[in-house]
Formats: sequence, C-alpha cells, structure tokens
Amino acid sequence: MTSHRLRVSLCTPLFLFIAADAFAEEETDYEAPSQFEKAFYDEGKLNLNTSLYIRHRAVKDPATGKYGLGPAGIQNQTGNVAISYISGYYQDVIGFDFWGNANIKLGHTVGQSEILYYDYDCGEPGKFSPCEKSYMSVSVAALKLNLGDAGTNFKLAAGYTPINSGTVKSSWGLNPHAFRGFDSALTLDKLRLTYAWADRFKNDWSRDFKPMTTAWHQNNAAGLDDNGKTIKAGAIIDYIHTVGAVYNFGSTVLDVGYGEGKGYRRNWQAQVERHDTLTKDVSLQSKLFYQGARYIEDLSKIKDPATEYYVGVGFNLSHDNTVWSLGYSQNYAPEHRRLQLPLNPVGELR
Repeated sequence: MTSHRLRVSLCTPLFLFIAADAFAEEETDYEAPSQFEKAFYDEGKLNLNTSLYIRHRAVKDPATGKYGLGPAGIQNQTGNVAISYISGYYQDVIGFDFWGNANIKLGHTVGQSEILYYDYDCGEPGKFSPCEKSYMSVSVAALKLNLGDAGTNFKLAAGYTPINSGTVKSSWGLNPHAFRGFDSALTLDKLRLTYAWADRFKNDWSRDFKPMTTAWHQNNAAGLDDNGKTIKAGAIIDYIHTVGAVYNFGSTVLDVGYGEGKGYRRNWQAQVERHDTLTKDVSLQSKLFYQGARYIEDLSKIKDPATEYYVGVGFNLSHDNTVWSLGYSQNYAPEHRRLQLPLNPVGELR
C-alpha cells in the first residue's frame, strides 16, 4: 500500500489598521481600555486559516500485483477555510475560544479521506452507498475559567472543546477534533492534576457532535442495507472520563493517566520524557511510553477480556539543525488483533 499526501497551509492574522491621526489628541484625553476590551480585543487572537489538502493512496491488487484506486484506495482534494478566536481572560478569570470551518470538496474524490463529511447513503437512500461532501461546522465553542497565579492555578474549558488530559488527547484533521464536555487542570508548582469528562464527539468527517457508540460508524450507517446485510447500531457509551497527573522534575517529566468509557473499556498509561544537553550543539530527547487496557463486558460483549498493552521507546538526537530519530514499539491485543488506544471505537476517535 502506498500513500502520498500534500498539505499547504497559510495562517493569516487579522489586523485592524488605525490611521496615524487617531492619536493626534492630547495625551490627557487617553482612556485606558476596559477590562472587557483588554481580554477580548487587546489579548484576543483572531486568525484566518487556509489549507489545501491533497491525498492519493493506491492499493495493491493481490490478483494482478498492480496498484490502483480499488477497495481502501483514496483520492482527495480539499480546500479548508477556518476562523479561530482565542480570547484573554476577563478580570483574569473568564474567556472564550472558537473555531469554525468550511471544508470544500475540489473535484472528484474516491474513498474516505477522513477530511470531508462522509454521507453513508448518498448514492441510494436506504443503501450503504457512501460519498464525501463539502460541509461547514463549528468544532470549538468553549467558555474557559482561570483562577490563581502561575504557581497555584486552576483552569477549566467547558462546552465544545478539545481535551488533553489523562489518557485522552484530542487529534486534528484540518480542524481540531473535539468533545462536548469539559477539561480541567490544577497546577501546584511542578505538579499538574487533570480531569476531563465528555458525552459527545466530533471529528473532521462529521458535521455534528454525536453520541459515542460501540460502532465504528457512530450509528450514522445503522439500518442501511449493505449488500443484503443490515448494518447494526452500536450501543451508546454514556460518557468517557479520565484523570491524569504530570510532574516536572526539570529535565525529566512523568505523565500518568487513567480513563474509562462507561461500560465499554478502561485504559491506563505512563510516560517518562527526558531532555539531556550532551554538548553545546548536541542534545538528546528520550521517551518511554506504556499503555494498558481492558474491555468491559457490559457494552463490549467480550467475555473474560484479556489485558492489552502497547509499549514504545524513542530517541531524538539533535545536532544544530539536524535530528536523528530511533524508536521501537510493540503491542499485544488478542481481542481484535490491533490495540485500540482511545476509550471508544477507533472509527470515532483517533
């Protein structure tokens, strides 16, 4: 299988240009900005993001030995326009974040790129006949809270928000993948404690935040006829939640976490990351990661599930502007023969 991707991005900050004579009045007439202006204008960041995404994945035909756009092949061209806004904190306490986008299909596409909206029965109603379509959506719309100072601080983001706590780390397509829920962190000097909870999820090939399920299709294809076989709906995972702790020893950082998709799966993990300066121009970054997991019988329907694991180690040796990388990983996943890192099926959450 071969895969080729090209992505070109342009991030354009939006500026407000003010004429020079706007400051011509006496200095005594200057009025300091209000707390609202300071948080949402002076400290706010508004960006216009544009991307062109091109992907071509050819798949080898076992009968002919030739590569082509057969089953699992992908051909995609997508234009992306997105507006993001990150505010400061009003009264140093409350703020707001936003991300809205349009993903625009350019020409003919083949397969599921996981970039455009995936319509499961666009070819024939009632039949599993999927295609990709352009769409517009909002991925992030979250209130955020900030209490305390740099040494002792509590932060919370709630609404439609990415999550980066414990065993849950939000991913990206052309836009952020996000949850309906909250993400929180308590910082006590070098220790950071985190907790997050969510009951809905949205990725780049979905227009809406949908309930998390045990089915790869998020129940979008449930009930459709797939060559005479009806696609079944998955059970709803009421919520996922996760707790984590990160301690910074200076050159070494320890990160541990535990998470659960209610009634479906439990994950736990530990990561040690270290940075060493070997000489003035040479540095070494080392990372060791372990994750264990086990299905829960209630929703997974797996009796006596085994404990799965993934372990990996990596090194980055940097000299001036050159980096040499070396890594090794292995996993054990007897239930599905592939390790599922998230707390719900991999088709929903990456």
